[in-house]
Amino acid sequence: MPTPAVEAARAAGVEFELLEYEHDPRAESYGEEAAVALGLDPSEVFKTLVAQLDSKTLAIAIVPVTARLDFKALAAALGGRRAAMVEASHAERATGYVLGGISPLGQRRRLPTVLDQSAEGHARIHISAGRRGMEIALAPADIQRKHVIFKGFAGDFGRDLDGNGLFDELVVVLEVDTIHDGPIFFQAEIRAPFQALLHHQTRSTKGAERLEFVIDGTAIKRAGLDGPFELGGMFLLNNSPYCPGGVCAAPNLPKFSVTLGRYTTGPYRAAQFE
Repeated sequence: MPTPAVEAARAAGVEFELLEYEHDPRAESYGEEAAVALGLDPSEVFKTLVAQLDSKTLAIAIVPVTARLDFKALAAALGGRRAAMVEASHAERATGYVLGGISPLGQRRRLPTVLDQSAEGHARIHISAGRRGMEIALAPADIQRKHVIFKGFAGDFGRDLDGNGLFDELVVVLEVDTIHDGPIFFQAEIRAPFQALLHHQTRSTKGAERLEFVIDGTAIKRAGLDGPFELGGMFLLNNSPYCPGGVCAAPNLPKFSVTLGRYTTGPYRAAQFE
């Protein structure tokens, strides 16, 4: 019976190869065991680790089995300040896999994922296929197939919807390369001068070069604090964690998350919003 990781790879339409070996329960390192058992270069075998950022967000780090995870670099890549490994039981609950068989593909819920830069030097890498004793080989680019590629921030502006001279929304503009049509969900945190968790839903159109992340002006008005506003923990997703049963997922597309990093807006005043 195929694992969720194998099913996810098939659904994404990527080329892959499954490799199996007899797992030894006495093995001290699952990744290194796979490299030895399959006769692979250890630099091409990657382990999947589950960490938690200082914002309490869980994240996936995919690093070579011979390397140690740089927690500072992971946190910085995801717009955080600190990161730490989670307990094995927590990792298993979050991903739906047992330790030693945790795959970045087909997880119970999609988590922000960072792939070690060294993967770019290989035509294929090997990761867990979702079961101890099974690896899946595929191109690094196919691990996180996205229908939106984030290029950078293009600025921000206040939007007055009713013409009364006050901003109803603060809009952050993203430069993107949109490959497919489908729903897009933004998630971010205002970290300064006040704290708030933000969500916004929109729809991407194939060929679009810009997306707007819309922040409700009432959140700024209610806080009563002036900007600039520091945004962190920013992600684009096509499967919102706030949609029960994943009913908001883009049909026929693999789940993805895109890390946006940090952004600081212009010096808006709370009195400009309603």
